Parts: sequence; structure tokens; C-alpha cells
Amino acid sequence: MVRFQNRKVTRGPLKAYQLLIERCISEQRWDCAEVFLHKAISHDPYNVNLLLKLAEVEEKLHRNDKAIQTYQKVLALSSWQVQDPHFQKASKKLRLIASPHLLPQLSD
Repeated sequence: MVRFQNRKVTRGPLKAYQLLIERCISEQRWDCAEVFLHKAISHDPYNVNLLLKLAEVEEKLHRNDKAIQTYQKVLALSSWQVQDPHFQKASKKLRLIASPHLLPQLSD
């Protein structure tokens, strides 16, 4: 177990889930990937890389409302720092899937 910023992360199961996630994604088994992403996130709820993957999988599953919520969580975890690459990716994706009136602060 590793401690990051006052949070505990269990490495063993997380690593196994990441391998399963990558396999499911490579096989385009989006439902499978979503299940393992949720399991991995339960071990590390502040992992923005996992959250970004989850949002992308939710998009593939046409669950845009969930994807929007997940991208918004990434923005919050990035502390709304525009220079953060996670923030940039999440805000770009949000612009593509969200109605313009939902996120006026992200428009160019």
C-alpha cells in the first residue's frame, strides 16, 4: 500500500485492474472496461487517468450524461488549473459532448 497526499492506494489490485481495463479496451469490450474501471477507481478515487478513461468508455457506451459528470470530476480534481494536461483533455472532451450552454466558462 502506498500513501499519496493523505490517501491510501492499494497497488496490487489496482495494477491487475489496469491490465484488465487495457485488455477490455483493446478488444473494444466497453461494458467490461467500465466494470473494471469502477473497481480500480474504488481503490484510487482520485486517479484522474482512470477517471478520464472511464469518461471515454462512458462516451463509447453512449452514456454522455455520465461522461459529462466524470469529466467534470476530472476538472475539479485538476483544481481548475488550465495548464494541467488532465484539465485540458477533460475540457476539450466536454466541449465536444456537452451543450454549449452547460459550460460557458470553458468556451474559447
